[in-house]
Amino acid sequence: MSEERLRISVVGSGYVGTTLAASLAAAGHRVTATDIDKRVVVALDAGEAYVHEPGLNELVSATAGERLTATTEYDGLAGTDLTLLCVQTPSRNGGIDIGPLETAARMTGEALVGPDAPADALPEGCVRGTRDGETATPHARC
Repeated sequence: MSEERLRISVVGSGYVGTTLAASLAAAGHRVTATDIDKRVVVALDAGEAYVHEPGLNELVSATAGERLTATTEYDGLAGTDLTLLCVQTPSRNGGIDIGPLETAARMTGEALVGPDAPADALPEGCVRGTRDGETATPHARC
């Protein structure tokens, strides 16, 4: 019996995103790493990890070009079975800065359903928080 392989997109290619993307590719899935930094994309496509993590460069090298590809474009997300957001949420003013995550989520949503998707597609109260500049404190989740 053969295992079903997924087409997976990983948005964000830092420590978490690159490690996850390369691991999923090594497990046989077809993975597209999406990152806004062209230098990161060029490195991944060349089979080199842009971040240092023990064993990661070897994993990226073994999967790049065949099961692991990288891009700066979000338009390919719609053709995948699963999209994972692995974007940084740096500390700021005693909270977390979810601005990069919000941007990645918006761009992902636009790629998946288009820029004119209704804002009320999520159940009421699913995402709440207070916002102070670029800092948000989550209060509830679905």
